[in-house]
Amino acid sequence: MVTAGVVEAYGTKDITFSGRNRSFSFSQTFLPRGPEPAQTDSGTERFVDGQVYIYTRVHGRLRWAHFPLQVYNNVKIIDPRTLLRVLEPFARFRATGYQVIGGVRLKVLRAADPGRLTRRALLPVVFTSGQPVASLEVWVDQHEVVHRMAFTFRAPARIMLSKPVSKAALRRYLLAGRAVRRAIKNEARYHLRTGKRVPERQFKLAMRRSRQALLGAFQIRRGAQVTTTTVTFSAIGQPQHITAPPHALSYDKFVRLTRHH
Repeated sequence: MVTAGVVEAYGTKDITFSGRNRSFSFSQTFLPRGPEPAQTDSGTERFVDGQVYIYTRVHGRLRWAHFPLQVYNNVKIIDPRTLLRVLEPFARFRATGYQVIGGVRLKVLRAADPGRLTRRALLPVVFTSGQPVASLEVWVDQHEVVHRMAFTFRAPARIMLSKPVSKAALRRYLLAGRAVRRAIKNEARYHLRTGKRVPERQFKLAMRRSRQALLGAFQIRRGAQVTTTTVTFSAIGQPQHITAPPHALSYDKFVRLTRHH
């Protein structure tokens, strides 16, 4: 994801299907924005017979845990053997050449009208499906099976740069942040002492000054946000086996083990 020419985030996702069962793993990195440092997140989930299992840390050790109420990250991906027929009425593909990938000669097709795919939920995306589709290419074999696809979303956006405008502006922002934390502590002390809540005027004023200082300390750049995605299909038509992890912790046991950690 690139916003106004600045790389904002990147990552990978791997999904395996076996009927209604799925295995999902991801790794994503969000680069610094304003005062916030870079963040990296990763994880693995399995969805088996309607139940969700999460591979997570318990006392520093990775364990499988059963999460019966977890909302599974349900990414809609159309079967690559029928994908081209589904996309063609909207994309109006044009051949642009051939490319050999993995020893297979593939035809490269480019969508002449990718914008018609916007908000049709036909591309395998999670959070960008409401943005305009700017481009789409697919690589198909002689049987019209899609082996690869690449697409972009493009929409107006803005990003806060990570480099402060000046040391003085950064210092004003840090001081404003301390004022907010003091206001929160003062409210807590007053509530414990009197049982009443402090009028919100002081806290709102501190928050407003902190936001003003933030906007003064870090430049905001406006432009286009371009999200580029490449999808590779493998083991097409080959049976996969996804089973519930053995010895997975029950949700109640997971909560007990992690309650104070």
